Formats: sequence, structure tokens, C-alpha cells
Amino acid sequence: MQRVPALGVLAVAAMALAGCTGGGGGTASPSVTASPSASAQAKVYSEEELRDLISGMKDGDGNELKLYSKDQVDQGSNIANLLLSTATVD
Repeated sequence: MQRVPALGVLAVAAMALAGCTGGGGGTASPSVTASPSASAQAKVYSEEELRDLISGMKDGDGNELKLYSKDQVDQGSNIANLLLSTATVD
């Protein structure tokens, strides 16, 4: 049985933490609930539109919101899967 190298464990932990945008200080409750109107239609936003919408916004802890590209998410997932597939625990 192999031991998990400390660097591998740290890398997996770093990847997991990189996905977090802020602290876990409880759940936020919505301040206003909107009822959809009959004429409202769902809109699909492009990546650029989403970036414009969240530009400069912050979460409840004051951390800037970020939008990661699909390529960045896929790359992080591939690295995490590689690290997890090679890890063994004693």
C-alpha cells in the first residue's frame, strides 16, 4: 500500500478551496420574492453578459464575485480527478 504524498493532499485541498468564493457564514434568506408574470420568458445569458452583470458585485462577506470559464472549470476538474485517482490512503 502506498502513502499519499503530502504535496498531493495539499494540491487536492487547494483545488477544493479554489472553488469556494467566500466563508460559510450561514445561509442567506431572500429579501424579496418575485412572482413571475405570465408574459415573462426565461433568458439564456452569454458568458460576456454574465461577466457584465456580476462585475463589481460582492457576496455577503465582501468578497468579489468571479465567473470562471468552462475551460477553467474543466481544467480544475481534470487535475482533481488525476490527483484523486493516484491517491491511496493508509
